[in-house]
Amino acid sequence: MLTSDRLLWILEDDADSRFILEESLGIRYQVRLFSSLAELDTALTAEDERPSLLIADLRLPDGTFVEFCARKKQQGAQLPPFVVVSSMDDLDFLRECYRQGALDYLSKPFSKNELIAKIERWLPVSKVTPDPAAGVLQGGIVLHSLRLRVEDAQGRSQQLTSKEYQILTILHQSAGFVSRDLLQRRIWGDVSVAAKTLDVHIFNLRKKLAALNLRVNYHSDQGFHLEAVTTRSDGSILPSPELI
Repeated sequence: MLTSDRLLWILEDDADSRFILEESLGIRYQVRLFSSLAELDTALTAEDERPSLLIADLRLPDGTFVEFCARKKQQGAQLPPFVVVSSMDDLDFLRECYRQGALDYLSKPFSKNELIAKIERWLPVSKVTPDPAAGVLQGGIVLHSLRLRVEDAQGRSQQLTSKEYQILTILHQSAGFVSRDLLQRRIWGDVSVAAKTLDVHIFNLRKKLAALNLRVNYHSDQGFHLEAVTTRSDGSILPSPELI
């Protein structure tokens, strides 16, 4: 996982939008997710650490973000710098967003490059340092945390997403099996995500690791573990008893 001296808070209740925002920005910055105004309000009130930038959806299950901003200002609270993201194309709402202090407005649907360009306009890319836990796996497999790549001794490599890299690192660090619940907590913390979300990341990671003779196995009563794969003389695959 990449770490940065810049922290982004993302306020978004839509699962697909959350996925796009986290995958696009999690590589470059530290991110924390909120799915409601109540969660955001609790963090603003209880925590000393403030984000460098807040990316906020306009409409949440418990109200609109502009109304939240107006209410917090009336209470004398200071909000972090924010960019609004929404599918709404209403001129009055746009005006109100800027009146409440929005730095920018991004209309859904948007591309990954458009999102990054908007964020970098207000938040220049900071120096990124690799996770000290990353490095060389057994069997000559190398994790490149800065580039989010995994490479074997033959020079074959696969590009990973930030979540795939996190999963691979956690499995590598584990002495054995990692339960589904533990894996989800290590990656998403207290944020509730659908089981399918983890399954999609695991599925994509498996396809990439197969080219490097690595396999992520799953046992319903124990969880996930990372396994080296060896081949017979006829080319068929045999699992190695040695866990990486």
